Amino acid sequence: MNNLKKEKVAVIGSGLSAIGAIRALVTKGIKPIVLDTGIDLDENRYNLITKLKNQNKKEWRREDIELITQNYSVHNNAIPKKLAFGSDYFYGKSNKNSPIIAKGDIPPLSYAIGGLSSGWGATALPPNSCDLNDWPISSDELDKYHKIILDDLPYSAQLDGLSKNFELFKENIKPLKLSKSALMIKKAFDKSNILKKNEIVYGQARLLINSDLVKGYGYSMSGCIYGSIYKAADEINQLVSNNKIIYLNNCLVDKVNEFDNKTIISFYNKDEQLETKEFDRVFIAAGAANSSRIILNSLKLYDHKVKLKSRGGYVLPMFSFKKLPSEWPDCSTHPDLFIELNNNTLKHWVHIQISTENELIRQRLNIEKEKNWLIRIIKKFIVSHVFVSLISFHSNFGGHYEMSISKNSSEEFSNTLYTKHKKKHAPINIIFNTLFNLIKIFIKMGAIPVLFMIKHNSSAYHVGGTMPMRKEKKDILDTDTLGRIGSWERIHIIDSSIFPSLPGTTIGLLLMSNAYRIVNNIYKVKND
Repeated sequence: MNNLKKEKVAVIGSGLSAIGAIRALVTKGIKPIVLDTGIDLDENRYNLITKLKNQNKKEWRREDIELITQNYSVHNNAIPKKLAFGSDYFYGKSNKNSPIIAKGDIPPLSYAIGGLSSGWGATALPPNSCDLNDWPISSDELDKYHKIILDDLPYSAQLDGLSKNFELFKENIKPLKLSKSALMIKKAFDKSNILKKNEIVYGQARLLINSDLVKGYGYSMSGCIYGSIYKAADEINQLVSNNKIIYLNNCLVDKVNEFDNKTIISFYNKDEQLETKEFDRVFIAAGAANSSRIILNSLKLYDHKVKLKSRGGYVLPMFSFKKLPSEWPDCSTHPDLFIELNNNTLKHWVHIQISTENELIRQRLNIEKEKNWLIRIIKKFIVSHVFVSLISFHSNFGGHYEMSISKNSSEEFSNTLYTKHKKKHAPINIIFNTLFNLIKIFIKMGAIPVLFMIKHNSSAYHVGGTMPMRKEKKDILDTDTLGRIGSWERIHIIDSSIFPSLPGTTIGLLLMSNAYRIVNNIYKVKND
């Protein structure tokens, strides 16, 4: 253990996979150095959130709430973007030292402290073994790390129908109180006897949320001012306060290299100058798109095309013939229920999130500011009868981003990342089977899908698979089960870029568990 403490270890990134690695390193007595770009929420919004948190809701001003909850994308024809307190700061964009030329949507990436988890919905359903059948590690091995990770996370979940195929991995859980409308739907499901192990399971949404801190105010999708939603950034800040890590922001990593049992990281500092640091070992957790850029730069694989897989899916509004009891605005707008579908046609679990109270629908309809009394009544009727289902498929049924780097003629700038979004609908038999089963489920509770309003979610935030783990490496970018490419021994990629495939269920917990597994196995071998 004393020798391990002397090892100089770097973690690139600060998102969920970075947290998984950092936790494992800290348990080994190692104090890692975290290199991160570290963009954060603007000071104005941060101060406003602090003020509102300490006020009674009756004291809140409308203009303050609008600043941290308004979503500029709700009036577009596309699916609205997820924002954090009205800001899109956590979405990465092209910049001088990481230029991107994109055809279509830019791949999901982040330069924020905490990565994309700074704006996530905190859903956490571990994968079923059938969704990892092309992985070189077993789901049983990952399961023990799910337990370790969840042991120190806030968790809202129930022992219910989901547990027939998706284990809880934690005891003594305090779940969120379901909304009245979610309870109505769940009771209808219970009466209909739709539950069928291995085919149709449902239950309360599993969320990385501290239920004790939840105070319904109607805008949970925009972020929780009370801090109930787990975010990697909060844990990073806590680790810094506890002197467990050294956090270096304003570090945009360009490339890595390994020689003579040492690793070198080249990064742009706050002055936009290229700088290098030497380490004994490096863990790359920059997010799938950024990690791919770093590796392509490092290996000088110019014009080498890689496929960044995406899950994909659909957003489908549902219309209930019965009025849904509303508690707006004294409610949480997190997802209420999960439905999981599988059968001989689907082959993989289809993940469906049900949200009853939804602030984005209210914003799109502009109910609060509608002046025409008749139109206002119609809009209120719509809101009281409509809820939203978010359908996610396994990456085998999704599109992808084609990515490559082109060498820049000037040494002053980093190489350009070229991306092309190749959208793809799921096969027609998969779509038909999913919709057919959903109609059968919801018709029993008096609801039907509004099919003409279905939206293809082609820009899903869950991406990966550019450098997949393999038992036997075949491609130049294939990795082993410790996330190593080629002859590298001390550089490990630990984020979703090494996932052979992406399950339809959420991948946040899987990111943390797999990163923890890699670190634990490395130092277990060293100790042996």
